[in-house]
Amino acid sequence: MVVSYTLLLYSRFPTIASLTRDILTILVTSIGIERLFNTTRDIYYYHRGRIKTETIKELMLFLYILRFNLKLHKAKELKRFFSLNKIEALREEKDDKLNNIEFE
Repeated sequence: MVVSYTLLLYSRFPTIASLTRDILTILVTSIGIERLFNTTRDIYYYHRGRIKTETIKELMLFLYILRFNLKLHKAKELKRFFSLNKIEALREEKDDKLNNIEFE
């Protein structure tokens, strides 16, 4: 029913139909992310109390690859993205420390 209504909208109101398509697909795509967050909770909170951050990242990447059938080259790009974020976070931390220095 929704599909036939959307097709009718395309012919009469193409802009509204595009907006409808974009809004309706948000819910479908958010389900995978919710599952990923639940997996993170299972890895960190319930099963293990003391686990290193790097280990959590590696487990999350591994599970993400398995669950979403990610190709190897995409997995490498994702891992590079995490390392770039870590570098950026360290730079921000360094900048914050430099900004907090007080001179007499």
